[in-house]
Amino acid sequence: MYMSREDLHVFYHQVHQNVAKKLDVEDYEWKSTGELAHEIQNKSPQIASKVKEFINAYEAWFKVHESIEASGSVGNLSPEENDALMNAIRDRDSTRKALIDELAKL
Repeated sequence: MYMSREDLHVFYHQVHQNVAKKLDVEDYEWKSTGELAHEIQNKSPQIASKVKEFINAYEAWFKVHESIEASGSVGNLSPEENDALMNAIRDRDSTRKALIDELAKL
């Protein structure tokens, strides 16, 4: 994985901007992640919940990668590491799909 913590924060901001745009948040391009999260919550608590679930799953996926890199087992995962990675990928992808599906209802 070639993603830094800073890259992750940029990604989270992009997620919030994309969701805010779908919710017609005014001037979403000029607002911080915190401001966008607040406005998303005000416009749709249900979608805000899906955003949080996705970010939590994405964070868990990132931490699994950090753990694998720290252990030096990249490319040679133990069965436990492989299971943790596959579960994190599944959770990340399913929460992303749930968020996208919820936004498609708008």
